[in-house]
Amino acid sequence: MHITYLHQYFVKPEQNGGSRTYEMTKRLVRAGHRVDVITSDRALRRSGRKTWRVEDVNGARVHYYPVPYDQKMGVMRRLVAFLEFAVVSSFRARKLNSDLVFATSTPLTIGIPGLIAVLGRRSPFVFEVRDLWPAIPIAMGALKNPIMRAAAVWLEKTIYRRADAIVALSPEMKAGVVETGYSEDRVSVIPNGSDLDTFADADTQGAELIDSRPEFYGKKLAVYCGTFGPAKYVRYIIDLADRVRSIDDTILFYLVGEGPEKDELVELAAKRSLLNSTVYFDPGVPKENVCGIFGAATINISTVADIPGLAGNSANKVFDSFAAGRPIAINHGGWQAEILERSGAGVVLSPEASDADARRFVEFVNDEAGMARARRSAKNLAETEFARDNLAAKLIDVFDDVLSSNEVRSSR
Repeated sequence: MHITYLHQYFVKPEQNGGSRTYEMTKRLVRAGHRVDVITSDRALRRSGRKTWRVEDVNGARVHYYPVPYDQKMGVMRRLVAFLEFAVVSSFRARKLNSDLVFATSTPLTIGIPGLIAVLGRRSPFVFEVRDLWPAIPIAMGALKNPIMRAAAVWLEKTIYRRADAIVALSPEMKAGVVETGYSEDRVSVIPNGSDLDTFADADTQGAELIDSRPEFYGKKLAVYCGTFGPAKYVRYIIDLADRVRSIDDTILFYLVGEGPEKDELVELAAKRSLLNSTVYFDPGVPKENVCGIFGAATINISTVADIPGLAGNSANKVFDSFAAGRPIAINHGGWQAEILERSGAGVVLSPEASDADARRFVEFVNDEAGMARARRSAKNLAETEFARDNLAAKLIDVFDDVLSSNEVRSSR
């Protein structure tokens, strides 16, 4: 089949960010499908007019249009970027006239070109929900204008209503979609996945990273690799490190990434005399370099703010940690907490760091036999439940089902 794949933030391994679309696209092509990805080029261009460029990526045609975007942008500038891309990608997607259109959020506005691409045509439309928009930005206070809120809610319901099928990245996201009135039978849960090939050399690359950083040698390393933004609540890790230091000073915290709150967090760590003694920061890295960072970890960490909806996230770092064979600590409930509790592949802490959390964290990390079991459990989860090849096969099944249903309806 010919698939138009809409994602505003397509990321290759040499770039910084989540690689779900890249990995799924690669597997769609491998399965014999023709794929056109429509995405944005976020780099600021000082000269030349805005125009499309097309690049072959693993056999898929990737269409790039320059729409500058940065995590430090304010709400209005972000909305402008979302709407600009929605407009230009609508025209591009319409021209492709593919067999199926697949749009993946965020932002929610990516559904607009998906709807326009299939308008008046028999091609089915499948929408992927990576976060519950606009529920989460509303809960976080990022979408305060009542008119914008109403418009966002209307857009969400319109996209869901017109979608032939919806893919949700967690059971909680599926529940959020169903609450809007969408049929539960047409929502499939396909979470983020573990890329086993990408992390096959994690132990070796991790050892090389430790060898290059004398301050890490002989220490236990707790790693956070991701975004420094309000939803991720990385301040939790600073609070935890402050408490852990007084219990076990052999545990270090290594925070890698970028985001609007990073400078503030570095300053906080410095004020608490943690910077470059217990807590270390590094810039964000491309996905291809994450293997060594996760391989160097004794344990990885994934955090979110204590806001309704965020516990149902599907964090890339959790599944990357599994692929690297490393346990992970999280500070929330939900489906990922249930996985850790039944498998033993990590530890679940409280939404706010406490002395009790620090003691539990230290005990978990220092239990050698328990950590060995946790590493085996993490790797087993990656190989059985969250292997990317298996998840891509599920996505293809969704596409096949909606195409078959569409053909039956068209023949009546």
